[in-house]
Order: sequence, then C-alpha cells, then structure tokens
Amino acid sequence: MASTMRLGATTPSTTAARTLLTGHRRTPSRLPSLLHPPLPTTTAPRCNTPNPTLVFSRFGEPADVLSLHKHSISPSCPMAPSSCAPSPPRQPGRREHHQGTYGAKPPFTQLLGTPEPAANGANSGVGRSAIQLGRLWGLRSINVVRERGTPEETEALKKELEELGATVVVTESEFLDRSFTARLKEEWTRGGKEPIMLGLNCVGGKSASAVVKALSPKGCMVTYGGMSRQSFPFPTGPQIFKRLRFEGFWLSEWGKENPVEKRNTVNEILELMREGKFKEAPFQEVEWNWDTEEKVLKNAVQGTLEGFRSGKGLFVFGET
Repeated sequence: MASTMRLGATTPSTTAARTLLTGHRRTPSRLPSLLHPPLPTTTAPRCNTPNPTLVFSRFGEPADVLSLHKHSISPSCPMAPSSCAPSPPRQPGRREHHQGTYGAKPPFTQLLGTPEPAANGANSGVGRSAIQLGRLWGLRSINVVRERGTPEETEALKKELEELGATVVVTESEFLDRSFTARLKEEWTRGGKEPIMLGLNCVGGKSASAVVKALSPKGCMVTYGGMSRQSFPFPTGPQIFKRLRFEGFWLSEWGKENPVEKRNTVNEILELMREGKFKEAPFQEVEWNWDTEEKVLKNAVQGTLEGFRSGKGLFVFGET
C-alpha cells in the first residue's frame, strides 16, 4: 500500500511539525503554519472532485519516488479539513522518511547550558528557536553552522543569528578544528568555570562527537535528528568519568503523550510572537494549483536536499 500524504488538518507544534507535503490557502495571518491550527473556511470543498496528493510507495530520492495522485472528496463531508488545512514547512525529517533513512524523528546540533549551551544545525528552525528561547531564559549559546558559498555569506549568517540572540556562532570547520577546545575554555567559558550542560544534536557523525567532547561533567546530549546520516559512537570514557547523559527526542510522540503541555507550549510561543519577542523561521512559498505539474512539486521537495536555501519550502494552495 502506498504511503499517502493527504491534504488534511495538521496539529500545531513548537519547534518542528509533522510535515505533510501539501499546501494551504492564503490567509491574512503571517504566523508560520506550524504554529497555529487550521483556520475555518466559509466555502465548502468541491465534492466528488479530485483532490491532489503527493504519494510514495517505495523509499528513495523524492524526485524518483513521489507521484501526484488525485483522490475524490466524499460528498458526505461538506467541511472536509483539506479545504482549509495550512501546511507546515517541508522538513528534513519528512524528506528522509521518503528516502527510508529517517526513523521519524526530527534533526540539528546546538550547545545550550547553565549558563552556556551549544548546538549544531543552528540555522535550522529548531536552532533559531533554541537561540531565541535561550536568550529569553538568560542562557548563552554556542551555535554551529555550515560554511556558505562565500566568506561574506557566512559572516552574514553569523550576524543574523547573533541578532536573534546567539552568543557565539562558529562554522563546522572551526568547531571540528583541534584548536576549538582551547578556544572554548579561554574565550567563552571563563577558563572552563562556566559549564556547558546541554548539547542539541540534529546532525550526527563527527559534529555530534564534537558536541559530546564539549559538554561539561554531568551534561546532557539530546539528539532529535541525523542530517549527516552518519552514526556516532557513545564513548565509554565520557559516560563513566564525565557522567554524561544521552537522550533522544521524538516530537510527534511527545505531543501525543503530553497534549496539554503541547497546547500550552504553542500558546506561549504565539504570545511571544505577538509581543515581538520571537521571530518565525524564514520560508519560501511554492504555488500548488490544479494545473501545477507533478514535476514542479517533486523538484520542490528534491530541492530541499540540495545546497543552501533562504528558508523552509512551503506549498501554498492557489486555485484547487
């Protein structure tokens, strides 16, 4: 049976939403769709008319396995949720779900602590959220990003994250360099007197290993993704002698197990946005109309795996 991504209602979440490869109708609100529930509609959907959906029946590259399928909407449902459901951005986790390399968990690496945290994937939606919340909570952060195409673009990204509240932003090559340990101690933690107690990891591989190395005794590493598709060993020494803890975080399951806390968290984030204290992650709109070709939609998904983008991709319904 094909795994189907329907144009259905979505559930709000704080840092990353379960991603549906669908679209949303334009609304006056500019809040990101992953932060508010479906909006009501005043018009009923077209019953017994094809409802376009991207589906896949095997794992592989999105451009190879996705296909456009049209389902009929039942006439017994005059207010079908597909008529008004906003779509979350196309997340890396959903793309890896297509490829068969993702265990349905979200991805990123960032170091957060008391008072100094650290993380990789700091330019991601989760990374930007961690930076801003850390600032509001009085936490400093060390953030790791990949180098951009030019030094100027890299510096511009660093400045952008610093304006959000990042204490330190370094490139992955700086983070993996042997000199980083000395810099961490001498430049950012007052000779090691200020501990790094939390590491956020969505990358895996060497980057995750470097986060482990940076953690202070009794620190905790939280993994919510593996963008590099590379595993990393749980080193015996740090677990024993530094007494580190390693945790995994699965947003979807957390939301199911904590529905009240999830709703309260979303409401708190929305209030921070209304107060101008929390900025949404940048995104790019991709039009999805009745006559939009399958190739356009597939390329939009495939493109999220290639190079650097100015924001998350977001399917937007036009005439559907």
